[in-house]
Amino acid sequence: FPAIGASLPAPVACSVDNAVACPAPVFNDLTITVTDSDLDAGLPGVTVYSMKDLENEVVIMAATSTTYEFKGSLAVTESSVVGTSNSGTLNIAQGDRIQVVYKDTAPPTNVKYEYVVP
Repeated sequence: FPAIGASLPAPVACSVDNAVACPAPVFNDLTITVTDSDLDAGLPGVTVYSMKDLENEVVIMAATSTTYEFKGSLAVTESSVVGTSNSGTLNIAQGDRIQVVYKDTAPPTNVKYEYVVP
């Protein structure tokens, strides 16, 4: 059975000194890993969805040096504004839920992973 996961670095914490404001948290990329031992040919199909507004982005995957492992990344922007699907960047904010869906072909099924943005 294939495995799927996503990782997004937590925003950098800061401490306020002399009333200097902390910079806003910065999120850059969402990294996705798929492990599928029965993928015969091609690359896995992965789509990431924002659960707040159903914005979705297709992620281009690439084989890694580890057998059966594929990785891809998706640019993310911290914003509460509804993003545009298939723009190449997913709009997220702290506390948002995203869903990563891998369309497995053998057997045909959608493998889903939900993640809460820290």
